[in-house]
Amino acid sequence: MKVLVQREPLVEQAPYDLETLREHMRLTETDGLDTTAENAAKTAAAEFEHVAQVALFDQTITVTVLAPDFDHGCFHLPIGPTALDLVPIITIDGEAFTDFLCCGGSRPVVLLGGTFSALSPDRITIVYSAGFGDQVTDLPPDIMQAMMDQALLMFDEAANNDSRRLKHSPHFSRIAARYRGVQA
Repeated sequence: MKVLVQREPLVEQAPYDLETLREHMRLTETDGLDTTAENAAKTAAAEFEHVAQVALFDQTITVTVLAPDFDHGCFHLPIGPTALDLVPIITIDGEAFTDFLCCGGSRPVVLLGGTFSALSPDRITIVYSAGFGDQVTDLPPDIMQAMMDQALLMFDEAANNDSRRLKHSPHFSRIAARYRGVQA
């Protein structure tokens, strides 16, 4: 079984508030480092989405499963969070499939109905929406703090020309693990 995931952003929004980012990085408007700080924040946001397997802002997620082999007709959607009443669009070998239940939330799951067990599909495609919203204020505060900590770590590392430091800030790693669903 091979799973391919594509993300299509629905909004183009910066994943930070510039004033808050400046304050966190101890920068002033006269430092002339806004572009560097903004690049660090964008990189931290992209890294958070990847590590935590979340969509920060609203996105359309397309999951293609080649040679599917689902245990008991259960498939965990790879990117969250979703609306609790999520209704994805599912096609099996190009044909619409409607015999399923979906449980949305932070770790959404699709439960394929009894008619699925009679099929031998080569490809399943699932299209759904995920994300916390379309504004910076929709993002949870702990994620914002983790991304700013990571941006600061990258910013400081670049300023010191020191590549021996941590890859992720401890706070970033802990929060990303929590959203990914890792249990301590």
